[in-house]
Amino acid sequence: MKKSSGHVGAPYVAGCDTSHDAAKSIVPYLKGLRGLVFRVIRWSGDKGVTCDEAEVTLHQRHQAVSARIRELVQLKVVYITSERRRTRSGRTARVYRVVA
Repeated sequence: MKKSSGHVGAPYVAGCDTSHDAAKSIVPYLKGLRGLVFRVIRWSGDKGVTCDEAEVTLHQRHQAVSARIRELVQLKVVYITSERRRTRSGRTARVYRVVA
Protein backbone atom coordinates (compact mmCIF):
# COMPACT_ATOMS: atom_id res chain seq x y z
CA MET A 1 0.00 0.00 0.00
CA LYS A 2 1.08 3.53 -0.69
CA LYS A 3 2.10 5.65 2.29
CA SER A 4 0.51 9.04 2.69
CA SER A 5 1.20 11.93 5.04
CA GLY A 6 -2.51 12.80 4.79
CA HIS A 7 -4.30 15.49 6.70
CA VAL A 8 -4.27 13.85 10.13
CA GLY A 9 -0.82 15.16 11.05
CA ALA A 10 0.97 11.81 11.05
CA PRO A 11 1.96 9.39 8.27
CA TYR A 12 -0.39 6.50 7.54
CA VAL A 13 -1.02 3.94 4.81
CA ALA A 14 -3.58 5.34 2.37
CA GLY A 15 -6.74 3.29 2.19
CA CYS A 16 -6.09 1.47 5.45
CA ASP A 17 -8.58 2.50 8.12
CA THR A 18 -6.58 1.03 11.02
CA SER A 19 -3.42 2.85 9.91
CA HIS A 20 -5.41 6.09 9.58
CA ASP A 21 -6.94 5.64 13.04
CA ALA A 22 -3.53 4.90 14.58
CA ALA A 23 -2.05 8.01 12.97
CA LYS A 24 -4.89 10.17 14.31
CA SER A 25 -4.51 8.74 17.81
CA ILE A 26 -0.80 9.57 18.09
CA VAL A 27 -0.95 13.17 16.78
CA PRO A 28 -1.25 14.76 20.26
CA TYR A 29 1.92 12.95 21.33
CA LEU A 30 4.11 13.40 18.26
CA LYS A 31 6.02 16.44 19.35
CA GLY A 32 6.75 15.03 22.79
CA LEU A 33 7.67 11.54 21.65
CA ARG A 34 9.78 12.90 18.79
CA GLY A 35 11.62 15.05 21.31
CA LEU A 36 12.24 12.08 23.59
CA VAL A 37 13.60 10.00 20.71
CA PHE A 38 15.81 12.90 19.63
CA ARG A 39 17.22 13.26 23.16
CA VAL A 40 18.01 9.53 23.35
CA ILE A 41 19.92 9.77 20.07
CA ARG A 42 21.68 12.97 21.16
CA TRP A 43 22.63 11.50 24.55
CA SER A 44 24.17 8.48 22.80
CA GLY A 45 26.87 10.78 21.42
CA ASP A 46 29.41 9.22 19.07
CA LYS A 47 28.12 5.73 19.87
CA GLY A 48 24.79 6.47 18.19
CA VAL A 49 21.68 4.42 18.80
CA THR A 50 19.66 1.78 17.00
CA CYS A 51 15.89 1.91 16.91
CA ASP A 52 15.86 -1.17 19.12
CA GLU A 53 18.06 0.54 21.72
CA ALA A 54 15.81 3.61 21.70
CA GLU A 55 12.75 1.37 22.14
CA VAL A 56 14.31 -0.25 25.21
CA THR A 57 15.42 3.06 26.69
CA LEU A 58 12.03 4.70 26.21
CA HIS A 59 9.90 1.61 26.95
CA GLN A 60 8.06 2.25 23.67
CA ARG A 61 6.90 0.04 20.83
CA HIS A 62 8.85 -0.30 17.62
CA GLN A 63 6.16 1.38 15.51
CA ALA A 64 6.20 4.54 17.61
CA VAL A 65 10.00 4.86 17.82
CA SER A 66 10.81 3.92 14.22
CA ALA A 67 8.30 6.45 12.89
CA ARG A 68 9.78 9.21 15.05
CA ILE A 69 13.31 8.33 13.92
CA ARG A 70 12.17 8.47 10.29
CA GLU A 71 10.69 11.93 10.90
CA LEU A 72 13.93 13.12 12.50
CA VAL A 73 15.92 11.83 9.52
CA GLN A 74 13.51 13.61 7.14
CA LEU A 75 13.94 16.79 9.19
CA LYS A 76 17.72 16.35 8.70
CA VAL A 77 18.48 16.54 12.43
CA VAL A 78 19.40 12.84 12.64
CA TYR A 79 21.31 10.80 10.08
CA ILE A 80 21.82 7.13 9.32
CA THR A 81 25.42 6.06 9.81
CA SER A 82 27.15 3.27 7.90
CA GLU A 83 27.38 1.30 11.15
CA ARG A 84 25.18 -1.63 12.13
CA ARG A 85 24.62 -3.29 15.52
CA ARG A 86 22.78 -6.39 16.65
CA THR A 87 19.29 -6.01 18.09
CA ARG A 88 17.62 -8.08 20.80
CA SER A 89 16.48 -10.48 18.07
CA GLY A 90 20.05 -10.93 16.82
CA ARG A 91 19.48 -9.10 13.54
CA THR A 92 21.58 -6.11 12.52
CA ALA A 93 20.12 -2.62 12.64
CA ARG A 94 21.12 0.82 11.46
CA VAL A 95 22.81 3.20 13.88
CA TYR A 96 21.55 6.79 14.04
CA ARG A 97 23.34 9.93 15.23
CA VAL A 98 22.41 13.56 15.62
CA VAL A 99 23.67 15.88 12.87
CA ALA A 100 26.51 18.00 14.24
